[in-house]
Amino acid sequence: MDVKTAATLLGVINAVLAVILALQYRYSRPQPGVGWWAAGQACIAFGLAVGNLRGTSLAGHLIIPVYQVAVVAGPLLFYVGIRRFLGKQERRVPIVAILVAVLVEALVFTFAFDNFRVRSTALYAAIGIGLAMAATAAFRDRTPDVRGPALLLGWVLSVTAALYLGQGVWQAMVPSPGTAWTFFPSLLSTIAYLVEVTAAVLWTFAMVLMINQRLSSTVADDAANLRSVFEAIPDSMVISRLRDGVIVDVNPGFARMAGYSRTEAVDGGLRGMDLWADSEDRNRMVAEVEATGACRELHARMRLKDGSALECVLNARTFHLGQEPHLVSVTRDVSHELAMQEQLRRDATTDELTDVANRRHFLALAQAAVTKASDERCPLTITMLDMDGLKVINDTFGHACGDAALVAFADVLAVGLRNVELSVGPQEPAALGRVGGDEFALLLPGYDSASGFDVVEGLRRVVEDSPMDFNGEAVILTFSAGVASIDGADDSLEAMLARADSALYRAKRTGRNRVILAQPTRLES
Repeated sequence: MDVKTAATLLGVINAVLAVILALQYRYSRPQPGVGWWAAGQACIAFGLAVGNLRGTSLAGHLIIPVYQVAVVAGPLLFYVGIRRFLGKQERRVPIVAILVAVLVEALVFTFAFDNFRVRSTALYAAIGIGLAMAATAAFRDRTPDVRGPALLLGWVLSVTAALYLGQGVWQAMVPSPGTAWTFFPSLLSTIAYLVEVTAAVLWTFAMVLMINQRLSSTVADDAANLRSVFEAIPDSMVISRLRDGVIVDVNPGFARMAGYSRTEAVDGGLRGMDLWADSEDRNRMVAEVEATGACRELHARMRLKDGSALECVLNARTFHLGQEPHLVSVTRDVSHELAMQEQLRRDATTDELTDVANRRHFLALAQAAVTKASDERCPLTITMLDMDGLKVINDTFGHACGDAALVAFADVLAVGLRNVELSVGPQEPAALGRVGGDEFALLLPGYDSASGFDVVEGLRRVVEDSPMDFNGEAVILTFSAGVASIDGADDSLEAMLARADSALYRAKRTGRNRVILAQPTRLES
């Protein structure tokens, strides 16, 4: 078999191996260095292919430097790839020096001194040195995640480097019985050729093994990291099957929130649907997930192990475990946040002492009611009330008794309003507010002047008949009130309050503990 045939076979093998490495690089997660391995294997295949074009012509001689540089570049690119794959930076000076030396040697001993033996010796030596550099990198820089494949690669490259260096020494010392274009079929040459073929296959196998082991290690690390994140998230996380809601996994946040242990949730056959206080919330979540693949900021009430319900916000997304659609949901307890929001709302809208609407909130409610009544031509009554004798109570019993009297007064009014609302059936809700020290205001949507007057008069009698007990003494509470009803579509809140205030002033001036109905504007004028 001549050299061209042997080189062609070896080139085909290396080309196939280059394709394997290129595919591995393309279809797996790219790892640093893998592309350099594929390029190195391709350089070897290219060099062996163009080497067949060598000859005695000028063109044939020009091929020689290309061939030698290409086959030497292959092991050097292996070295670069191994270093980068293992997280190191290659040393560029030796690489450049070797390639330049090979190029100069090939040019000199092809065109100045045409010497096949010197060229062969230098070529084998350069290939051996490149393989030795790659082997050293595999041994020295190997990382724990690819230790086994790196050792295999290092030994394969070491044996191959020794073979090429040995061939270089043999070429220098023992003249070949053949020519540059024939293959001498000795046992030693045959063994060397088979070793070269086997080595190329083995180092490619080791490289592929390194890639896949690195990927497996990365996947395992990613899974461990995801598990750590899954368990560290303080909110409740649940993984369940989408079709039947069976829980597959939960994090410690779920156990803290719901009260179920992981064993109870997973091994006990708990279903995600069992956690919903209202099944309609789950239906809304499933509908949104089926439509968009995710559910965001769904407010729902979750049922805990002890039977109580918790206000929560839920986010969920579908994914696949194997071929089965699953749902991962993150549920956050917002009951404390809602309680704080409610407290802030109460602080902003409620009188601190009497727990009725404060002045600002009452006026906002009243303005909205006046606007609605004007637009819809509905009756509306506003009443201004003053608790009688607060100064006397303060002077006689002290300010603590005065505060208690204000609280008791507001409580009696609130209870009386609730009784009125229950007696007349569904209506727009009434509103009671404290608008000054002893001044209160009452909003009665749906009541005209006559019915509004009756309600306030009834409240006056209830308050009068409900003395407050203070340290064993009965403190009689009364109030004076002025009632004003909406007077046409163009009436305003300011005008109604002014009429009610005027009527209240008349009630206080004429003896207190009485209710006076304000006259319509047209009569007052």
